[in-house]
Amino acid sequence: LAMGNHETIVLLFPALAWLFLRPRLFTAAQVFRALGFFIFGCSVFLFLPVRSLAGPMYTWGDPLSITGLLRMVTRADYGGMRLHPEQSTFHWTAPLVAQHLYLYGKSLVQQFTVAGVLLGVLGLILKRKDRYFQFLAVTLLLAGPGFIILSNLPPAEKTTLPILESHLVLANVVFALFIAAGAQKISMYRIGRALVPACVLVSCAAALPLCSYRSQFVAYDYGRHLLQTVGKGGFLFNPDDPTAFITSYLTTVEHKRSDIRLVAYYRTRWGYELLRKKYPEILPQRDITSGQELERVLLEYNRERFPIYAELPAKFPEGFESHPNGLLYRLSGSSSAEAAPSLFSLYALRDSSRSEYDFFTNQVISYYAAAHSNTGLALAGKKDLDGAGREYLLALSIDPSLNAACNNLGTLEFMRGNYQLAGKWFEKAVKNDPANPSALYNLGLAYKAQKMNEPAEQLFRRAWEESAYPDAGNELGLLALGLGRTQEAAGIFQGIVTRYPHYLLAYYNLGLALEKAGRYAESRRCFQYYLSAVSDPRERQEVLAVLKRLPEQ
Repeated sequence: LAMGNHETIVLLFPALAWLFLRPRLFTAAQVFRALGFFIFGCSVFLFLPVRSLAGPMYTWGDPLSITGLLRMVTRADYGGMRLHPEQSTFHWTAPLVAQHLYLYGKSLVQQFTVAGVLLGVLGLILKRKDRYFQFLAVTLLLAGPGFIILSNLPPAEKTTLPILESHLVLANVVFALFIAAGAQKISMYRIGRALVPACVLVSCAAALPLCSYRSQFVAYDYGRHLLQTVGKGGFLFNPDDPTAFITSYLTTVEHKRSDIRLVAYYRTRWGYELLRKKYPEILPQRDITSGQELERVLLEYNRERFPIYAELPAKFPEGFESHPNGLLYRLSGSSSAEAAPSLFSLYALRDSSRSEYDFFTNQVISYYAAAHSNTGLALAGKKDLDGAGREYLLALSIDPSLNAACNNLGTLEFMRGNYQLAGKWFEKAVKNDPANPSALYNLGLAYKAQKMNEPAEQLFRRAWEESAYPDAGNELGLLALGLGRTQEAAGIFQGIVTRYPHYLLAYYNLGLALEKAGRYAESRRCFQYYLSAVSDPRERQEVLAVLKRLPEQ
């Protein structure tokens, strides 16, 4: 039965094999009986094709065929062992394995508190010679740290632990048994009889605020706001799972906004067939053979027929522009409107006494912050700097760690000439994400504008040497050139053009550095290359003047 709930139960099999194959521990009859019960438990998968025969509104996958059922059971459409389409990579190093082990320890502390982890470790030590607990220890090793190492998600990403959380249920259940063993040993002593209940009460009290979802309407209100934003007959294109599930619930169960078309799951064959069945009017009368082609057909065929929205601008493929439209982003077309910050006044969020939320609720909340920030960018593009500033501040009031809003506010103040205030916003962005090369570069520009060349140079150097950020490298080279460090400047500019051959400004600046160094033939080649690549008349005239003054060699 557990196989029908989550396939991480397969990590139990090596430990079971080790247990069953031990001599004189189980008879052959017991082993075959256990195998029979396993097969009988797996019969829960038959629910999928049986339910599909009744023609439900959503038939996930294609469970009526043997191939389709096997693909569902093995997660073939979702990457098999890959928990993330981009972040899971099958490449390991010793430092990375150490980070994964640390991540597992961190997850244990989050789930059981420090006291619970100490009791569990004590139980592991005490029961190391017990054959059944040895079986549990092998299971824990495979389903816990072994699974995290195998998944190989980036340990530093905020999304890693939330993605892994549901996959660690088996390991956590097993670890709870070791906690019980440790607690039993401690309870044999007088101090332990008081200490164990105290640890249990403290652990429960620490977890209680995150266990209750009473008066928590974030997801439901987000769904209502989505429906308020989408125009009549509109598409909600390629939504993330939270958006798709919430919208499906409101449109299907509560029968709200039945005119909205939820265009999701189309990258799979069954998803494509579902679209053809539910919304035949949005597809041309021909078969489409690839997900990439289907994506472009959906947008090109319908962009002038229906309003099309996504919860993030990156959901639209290259070549399809969008603009902020309240909480969503609307595909731009000849009949589409401009950015609509006034839509935010429609969104009423019910307050909650909670001071923190789980990762996926925070993800929903971040959509509001990102929408305000991107609306601010659209207003800044229309020269409405005051309106843009208000939107950026609203974004930060929702998500104080939103680096995009900090950078945007810094850029806004920089444009106004308020370099010190710009620096404050860029400093906040760097504090939120110290390794972000764009934030380092922007803060360096603010310092440079205030004639603070030394800290500016340090920031440009960090962004260039740690992240190979070409704009930072270019500024670093210009600072070195201005301070008379000609050879260093030439080396930096040469590094940029080697790594980024299409970064034209570095060719011009390399030409200047080589000219100062007296290497006129090399300088001339750099300027000639730059001249061949630019089309602006003023730039060409400037380069021609430089070439004219260079000595012939």
